[in-house]
Amino acid sequence: MAVEIQQRCPNCEAQMTVLFGERDSGEELTWYLSETCSSCGYATESDGYDQLPDNLRDVELQQNGIWSLFLISLGANPAVGLKAIKAVLGLSYTHVAQIRDSIPATVKTGTLSEIQFYQRRLLEQCDELRIEARPN
Repeated sequence: MAVEIQQRCPNCEAQMTVLFGERDSGEELTWYLSETCSSCGYATESDGYDQLPDNLRDVELQQNGIWSLFLISLGANPAVGLKAIKAVLGLSYTHVAQIRDSIPATVKTGTLSEIQFYQRRLLEQCDELRIEARPN
């Protein structure tokens, strides 16, 4: 989801438009940033991988809320679901065991784009998982 904010232009100090967001590019979560100043013509664009830089991520979370990836069930083969959770989310065995023991449970929080990305990746690994993206 794109976010638009106003910031001071580093070139002329006028207010400039900053547009940024995240998207699922298939294998990776990516982000984009566009800054434009209508006063002096200053313009930059940036792209990156993984989650947004912290300062932009904080604005995204403030404007669009924190989302949770909520695990309802591991399905018929819990070991496969737990293995997927460990691999996709990069969790320790201890953390995975804690999740297993507390189902239903939140397994990750973040921006909506992050949560949807991890939800899709988990379901690709184990389609028996019952997981939902929920606003926090």
